[in-house]
Amino acid sequence: MRSIFNEKIHYLNIEILISTMMLLTIALFAFSQKTLINDFLPMACLMMLGVVGGFILPNILLTWCILFSIVIGASTMMIGIIYLPIIERIILIFVFPVYGLLTLNLKYLIGVRFSALSDRNNVINYIEHVSSVTKLKNRENAVNNYRHYWQAFERIKSNQLAFSITCINWAHSEQYRQINSQAYINTLKQIADCLKKIRMPSENIYYLDDGNFLIISPIFDKLTCDKLTQLTKKQLAEIQFNDANIKHTLQYKFAFEYISNKTSSNLQILIKLNEI
Repeated sequence: MRSIFNEKIHYLNIEILISTMMLLTIALFAFSQKTLINDFLPMACLMMLGVVGGFILPNILLTWCILFSIVIGASTMMIGIIYLPIIERIILIFVFPVYGLLTLNLKYLIGVRFSALSDRNNVINYIEHVSSVTKLKNRENAVNNYRHYWQAFERIKSNQLAFSITCINWAHSEQYRQINSQAYINTLKQIADCLKKIRMPSENIYYLDDGNFLIISPIFDKLTCDKLTQLTKKQLAEIQFNDANIKHTLQYKFAFEYISNKTSSNLQILIKLNEI
């Protein structure tokens, strides 16, 4: 509970800092109205300079401005005859430095918050499009990639363009999940890593769900396709489901679809893709 409270306070730092600056401004303006000499205008100008300087000046330059303002202000207020009480002199000397430092801190906190919001959006976007287990893109990405291929066919109108879809299903994966969920996750990771290692860099590998993997490939010659398929089957066969030191051999189902301009209907393929 304490950590949650601390995080909430940290998140509200901007609001707290802005509220502090507003209350300080009201208090200083109220004080200036009760003094013998009305110093409202110089105080307002110093506040404005501090806020503007804190936002637009680099940190080092602002630091030097603050140091010079304190030295020059102290020298001006303490040397010669000035009809101002000591407390008012001190306030006028430190108005610019205080507002400059508060604004500098506010600028930093605003940057941190926007950076955190950007990172949060990136994480959400990543989670929505990539499986947290296999680190592969999901069904939606597979469907979109298929549509892009088909749209390219329609634009180019060439019979030479083609690609293939390979679906690999881990048979009875749901039963394995019920036996040991952690071993199921480890096995999925091994299958995904195996496919990433074996398949060609030009191929796109997706994890749909429930043990279904999809590969969208440019067309290779038949010999290359056969070799890739045989190598994939061989490597996947070496992966075993390890439950309490009892290893189970896995079974897979393979499906292959050749897509070209001569394919009768891309709608049927999309339906199949969404139903896998």
